[in-house]
Amino acid sequence: MTLHRQQNESVVDKRVLVPVASAEEAELLLPLAKMLADGDQQGRVVMLLVLSVEEDEPASVAAGAMAHLRSEVHEVMRRHGVLPLHIHTVVRPAAQMWETLWAYVREEQAHALLLAWPNQVVPTLEHSLLAAPPCAVLLVRAGSQEYTWGQVRQVLLPVRGGPHVETALRVALAIARHQGAEITLLHAIGEATWGVDGQPMAQFAPVLHGLPEIKRSVVAVGSLEEALDSESGRYQVVVLGAPTRSGQATALLSPLLEHALQGLDVLKVIVKSPGPPAQEEGEDSEGQVLYPGTAPVSSSVAVLVDRWFAENTFRTFGFSADKPIAGMAGKCEVVGQTKEAGFPVPV
Repeated sequence: MTLHRQQNESVVDKRVLVPVASAEEAELLLPLAKMLADGDQQGRVVMLLVLSVEEDEPASVAAGAMAHLRSEVHEVMRRHGVLPLHIHTVVRPAAQMWETLWAYVREEQAHALLLAWPNQVVPTLEHSLLAAPPCAVLLVRAGSQEYTWGQVRQVLLPVRGGPHVETALRVALAIARHQGAEITLLHAIGEATWGVDGQPMAQFAPVLHGLPEIKRSVVAVGSLEEALDSESGRYQVVVLGAPTRSGQATALLSPLLEHALQGLDVLKVIVKSPGPPAQEEGEDSEGQVLYPGTAPVSSSVAVLVDRWFAENTFRTFGFSADKPIAGMAGKCEVVGQTKEAGFPVPV
């Protein structure tokens, strides 16, 4: 089965496909689906009520269970004010579920597919089409503190560059605008020494300046796991891109990312953008140097984010944490042991 995403359309509005196999999954996914759909005048939620059967069982054996699921999910929809454009019922063997989901993505021309984590819809979070999905795919997990979407007032957006950063930003903005919440950008730079290469990316500052939802920027010296652990206590939801390393393109999770997220007591949204897989670090066919995991478009949000953080990380060296960055409505802070030219710098 070959699916193609329609071009020149937003990836997180229009039709949002929500497959659920339980009322708990619906409770987690439907509020987010409503936020994404409400962000566009033509946004619509499409529900899939999903039950798995054995390979040799007829779909009729699940009739009673499907009636019960439909009743429970309708109550969740009523409670959250979600009126789906379509409601489909799906009874298939588990091994056929991914192909069935992609078929409905094509039929509904969906722009986003939402999945709970863990879920009873698909048997695994890996599939060959995830290397270049026909729509954005969002994996959502509740926190142990059981934050509800209605409690979201602060959104943490770790920005690592790569092909998923623009979609993650769109999702974070949809949540923030629906909830009247604020967004904090988080960039973990590891232990490497950073410098500035080339001209300042002044064009990215107006992008941030034009988004009043982005109130704060944090540069953390250390691993992503350390940065998330130190910052997540202030937020109710974390939105970040899916893994992009070689060998992980067909998965929504990697062991490293799962480990980094396992201790967070907040809502988590992992975002995978539609389209072709990311290119490896190196040069494209025209000899243009590419950033690791980014598309070969110099003006893409991914490249702008990488360069903007590189520029402003350098500018924060030697300054106090409350020094504002030009073009930012909030503050840029340095967290952890900061170094310049290999030597510690007090901040």
